[in-house]
Amino acid sequence: MKVVRIRRLSTLALGAVITAACASASATTPGDIAARYAADARAMCDLVPKVYAFYATRSLHWAEACRQAQVEAAAVTTPGQGTAVLEHLVDALWDAHASLGVNTDASPWLVPSGSDLWLEAQGSDALVTGVRRGGAADRAGIRVGDLILSINGLAPRDAAKARIRTGVDEIPPERMEWALNAAGAGHRGQTRQLDLLRGGERIALELGDPPPVALDTPLNARMIGDIGYIRFNDSLGDPGTVTAFDAAVDDMGSAKGWIIDLRDTPSGGSTDVAEPVMGRFIAETADYQITQPLQATAYPRSIVARGPWTLSGPVAVLVGRWTGSMGEGMAIGFDGMKRGTVVGGPMAGLAGGVEVFKLPSTDTDLRLPTYGLAHMDGTPRHRWTPEVLVQPDLGGAQDPALSRAIRIVGGE
Repeated sequence: MKVVRIRRLSTLALGAVITAACASASATTPGDIAARYAADARAMCDLVPKVYAFYATRSLHWAEACRQAQVEAAAVTTPGQGTAVLEHLVDALWDAHASLGVNTDASPWLVPSGSDLWLEAQGSDALVTGVRRGGAADRAGIRVGDLILSINGLAPRDAAKARIRTGVDEIPPERMEWALNAAGAGHRGQTRQLDLLRGGERIALELGDPPPVALDTPLNARMIGDIGYIRFNDSLGDPGTVTAFDAAVDDMGSAKGWIIDLRDTPSGGSTDVAEPVMGRFIAETADYQITQPLQATAYPRSIVARGPWTLSGPVAVLVGRWTGSMGEGMAIGFDGMKRGTVVGGPMAGLAGGVEVFKLPSTDTDLRLPTYGLAHMDGTPRHRWTPEVLVQPDLGGAQDPALSRAIRIVGGE
């Protein structure tokens, strides 16, 4: 069966999920549905080794996951069950930048666009190292430094193994980090029961949907003294963002410096938005990141200067765990062009650039990273961290990263 390559995307809007039927109208019987999803699982298993840019590091348990998918597909009677089979295959890649273009009411939330906590393994427990501002965890009062003792009654490590499914005896740290955060985000329609330890006190919490309420404006902008501050509201895939950005900087034209806040860009976006925004900060064309095709020579990608006037003065760029994909590209771009100081901590770590493939039997979109992306110094984008390290994702009212950015732009 042929898998159709739709088009090349430089980034992936992970937060933009589409609820859709997962089989064509002709798949009306359970047998038809099972056959279609079994066929698409085989197509996916054949495709991934050929096009997935990071397959070499994920190949060890792929054959086992593919055999498991065929067993599961044989028992499918509904499109929703079939989607779950394909979701299990995506999970086997433990790559937050790989996903399907559909979801069901029970699908896993995507990380980072559908998550509200960042977790790191600490024995069988999980340490909270980031809290998404405005998310369910933030509203419930969870804070950085809390120790998660259980997720829905399971020790965090066991909850993570349930997402891993194959090869659970020896789990590399990066795979465990992916699995912990996937388990912490949970599934749509599922209430999360968390037990945590804080200062010797055990606290039980019940959390609903992780993401914060979506804002109806592409960005928020204001003056902080003589500094222009712009925070993008997960809008790097919205064509209206460029117009909103231009209007904001026109209103703040007297600013002596700028803070660009990318800490709420988990869904990634498009170069059609990011490059025009960055183009306002340079006076001439500049290279900002390196594209690394699987079977071709790496090459730099450039930004063209844009706008009736160039935004001058020092620039600080805020990043954190909910800076994803194109947001990460902007961060390494400002740094690579030597046009801004990046402040915060590790980002979402979404590796490479994504292409969309159409699975042949159910028309399900499969999104896979098919090429690498790197900082101008050659560091893979998903491994790059800012030079100025300040906790960026505390939730609540504290914001030491913003305070540090203000001091940097102000020359302190």
